[in-house]
Amino acid sequence: MTQALSMRQRCPGQSVIEELLRLQADSPARSALSRMFGRSPLTAAARSWYQGAKGEIAVGSLLTNLPPEWTVLHALPVGTRGSDIDHIVVGPGGVFTINTKHHKDKKVWVAKDTLLVDGAKKDYVRDAEFEARRVGKLIEKRMPLPAPVQPILTFVSPAQLMIREKPVQVKVLEAWQLNRWLTNLSHVFTEPEQDEITSILEDPNTWAVVASGTVASASAPASVDVLTSQSAHGDARVTPTPADRVWTGDSALIPEDPDESEAAGSEISVGLMAEFERLDAEVRSARTRRAGWNVAGYALLVIAPVSALWILGDMLTGAGGL
Repeated sequence: MTQALSMRQRCPGQSVIEELLRLQADSPARSALSRMFGRSPLTAAARSWYQGAKGEIAVGSLLTNLPPEWTVLHALPVGTRGSDIDHIVVGPGGVFTINTKHHKDKKVWVAKDTLLVDGAKKDYVRDAEFEARRVGKLIEKRMPLPAPVQPILTFVSPAQLMIREKPVQVKVLEAWQLNRWLTNLSHVFTEPEQDEITSILEDPNTWAVVASGTVASASAPASVDVLTSQSAHGDARVTPTPADRVWTGDSALIPEDPDESEAAGSEISVGLMAEFERLDAEVRSARTRRAGWNVAGYALLVIAPVSALWILGDMLTGAGGL
């Protein structure tokens, strides 16, 4: 029987990166002139997905610094329409779903269930609560849950995070605060309980992973099937269905041997990250070129009038000497 991918093999932002690369696949190549002037390689539709991927990768990188008794999983699929949970963390202090939002240099204001990003209302608190309940139900199908799943909403590089009044269930943090907050929690699980929960969440059958490496949960009730998430710019998005996110490389067919299956899962994640890093390098290079042209333009605006005045003064001085 074909082995499913291990959930440990999914990289931070995997679902978002898959969709980003799908959107970029049909984008026309930039001309030499466009590259010289720093036109972004990102299509308009792909920009929010790029920002979202950057945020999830940043949080995933921070979570690697948790102590070894903590387990971190990324981009876990829920529902049959392609929704996913950015990160799940399991440790002595509990089970946590982490919903990552990348709102660089924007002001975030929170008062209970009300959350504003630069004055625009978002449903992030509601969505975070829904994700935690969903994961709790998946665990409870296999074992009694000693403590409820705790939802976390984390923001990457906001200009300001102001919490006027804390939400009842959701913990709201900046990304850099995550690890300290998690590791300072009181223990709620025994070691056997933690091991059993970790085993359930790592098991592809919990998430109904199919042989191609695509992911879907066939067991979720239809009433909670659709989870509309928010793009990096706050616009509503529904993640594409799993059928739209099939890995097309040589490792799409996962071998039967478990060790080979694990290696194939790693190959998929590494391949996706390599593609993202290539695109990210192009985006950053284009941004640098645009900044250079902006500096050159400002310099020209300053130098040109001064040069003109200098030439005019020289001409007048010469005319006066005649």
